[in-house]
Amino acid sequence: MKTTVVLFIIPLFAASIARADETEYARILKERDATLSKLVALEEMRAASGTMTNPADFVSARLALMTFRRDTAKTNDEKIKQQELIVALCEKQLESVKSRQKDGLVGMQEVLTATDALLQARQTLEELKQAANPPTPNPAFPKAGAAGKAQTASPSTTIAMEKDGALLFNGQKTTKDQLARLLAQARASDRDTTVHIKTDENCPLEKVRFVMDACRKEGFGKFFMETRYQQ
Repeated sequence: MKTTVVLFIIPLFAASIARADETEYARILKERDATLSKLVALEEMRAASGTMTNPADFVSARLALMTFRRDTAKTNDEKIKQQELIVALCEKQLESVKSRQKDGLVGMQEVLTATDALLQARQTLEELKQAANPPTPNPAFPKAGAAGKAQTASPSTTIAMEKDGALLFNGQKTTKDQLARLLAQARASDRDTTVHIKTDENCPLEKVRFVMDACRKEGFGKFFMETRYQQ
């Protein structure tokens, strides 16, 4: 009889711990949402009173709140709604940066950074929409190649180098130490991967040489160079 009582108590105890953990997690989420909302309200007050010193702080506060609500949303529709707000915020920020560039207050780097932020936001939005509505497989027969095999487009990887030396792998910032690992992963996923190397005209030559050598070391036989010139 004693053993039966112990076995009955243990599941109840475990369930109570689980409920306590869920309650604590919900409390943390609620407190974070309230804190981030207060930060946004504070920046709005500063903007209204004309005491705002850095407009970027206001954008960062709103972006932090929207990102938090997107990441903690319970449904994909809610995530999409928050991401649409993020895209709208990034669009407005890019317009502001371009206007400040015309006035000579910021340079091309700020415009490119704002553009990349908008593109990343749109990319995330499309990924969320695709997750909600996965594409239907195309039943059509593939076109026959010269050898009678289906032809598919070769996957590609993009490495971009900015004039300040910043290194981006498929749009994400990375470092020299991480580049070899990322190239190896791309090579392992598909040996026919083509690498597109995009460089700014003012990018240091040693940076370009380093990237090309890294591609060769990882066994990439196909890579293309593209130099971007500032207008």
